Amino acid sequence: LETRNRVEAGLRDGEGRLAIAARCRVSASFIDRLLCANPALKQQRSKALQEISRKRNRSTVDDYLARYPGASFKELRLKTAGAFVWLLRHDSDWVHERLKRRLLRKSIAPSRTDWAL
Repeated sequence: LETRNRVEAGLRDGEGRLAIAARCRVSASFIDRLLCANPALKQQRSKALQEISRKRNRSTVDDYLARYPGASFKELRLKTAGAFVWLLRHDSDWVHERLKRRLLRKSIAPSRTDWAL
């Protein structure tokens, strides 16, 4: 029972399955069976993993912007591709709020052609 509680706590915290298995000395299949038998635990784990990904990807984008403050939107998208795409799919409000000035900078001054010449 104590082992099961430690496994469940690790799963709720978003710890890796293999790390939990090694720490608690259980098999990965035991962990899989536990998740299948407990949908609430599976949902808690999913939320924890998503929050871990959110923090990691936000940090990647913020670190890049700190290192390259003049980077364009396109450069940011290319250099932090995986993090950027994940954030667009799962945390688009943060992306738009964080990058609002960079997005507006391009749209405020469109290139113009003087056709009168």
